[in-house]
Amino acid sequence: MLNHRLVRSALAAVCLGPLLLASCDQKSIALKQYISDEIARLKDADPKADLDAALSKGDYRFLALKGIGPMVPGVDDSDMDVVVKRFGIRYIENTSDKPRDEQEKELGIVAWGYAEKYNTLLRKIVRLEH
Repeated sequence: MLNHRLVRSALAAVCLGPLLLASCDQKSIALKQYISDEIARLKDADPKADLDAALSKGDYRFLALKGIGPMVPGVDDSDMDVVVKRFGIRYIENTSDKPRDEQEKELGIVAWGYAEKYNTLLRKIVRLEH
């Protein structure tokens, strides 16, 4: 005797599988385009102008990259508690300490450089100096 649930599940997998794969491919293409656009944006960005715009809105958060914990370029480990608790952090999306491919690796390098400049300027403004 056939298990009708098993048969239905198998048919659903056969019928929907290609649609799900196509959907994943579309997401992957969209993500790659987003990362490419973000790399270009960060390369062309002016950290000073961006910081001035953030400060004019009362945003004193430091920029961070994602990892096991936040990675905040330009901020000493000894200052991390103050930065997180007093000012907060804002992540640059799609960054990781374990990039999946060369494009994500490039984003991490470009984002680190940008965030380091931004955070160094912000550190001086909030007088987080040693």
